[in-house]
Amino acid sequence: MQTDRLTPEYFLDEFAKAKEIAVMRVCSEQQGFKLPFQRVNSNFRRYYSVANGLNATSYLSALINAATPRPTHINVENGIAQAEISCAALDLRNLVHGKDVIEIVREIAASVGYNRDNIDLVFWMSFDSHDVDSFPSLKEVKDFIT
Repeated sequence: MQTDRLTPEYFLDEFAKAKEIAVMRVCSEQQGFKLPFQRVNSNFRRYYSVANGLNATSYLSALINAATPRPTHINVENGIAQAEISCAALDLRNLVHGKDVIEIVREIAASVGYNRDNIDLVFWMSFDSHDVDSFPSLKEVKDFIT
């Protein structure tokens, strides 16, 4: 982003806040809750602010209320406790969902004057260079560029 007000460390600190969402996603998958993250993330700014991070209680309530069938809060909370244990050793980069990171980037960008709806264009492509090597054409491009 073309601003000197934000450092890479700042972004990493904000992305660390997405770990709570990642654990909720793992819980939903492990327990079969089918929590509707994409639908709830359409109003992500209601649950996340750059100054305060994620309001996990409100976010989780929105996920539960929008789910069909609707799981109980206690079942989800127990599932989250189990998911936290299974996620404890995972590196944040391998845990946090890319769509959640983009939602956080939207809010960071809006906080410094960007239009949150243009963030997909600003960050239109990113990839892990190690993954590219499994695609011969992309590897050739990567090798040429580097």
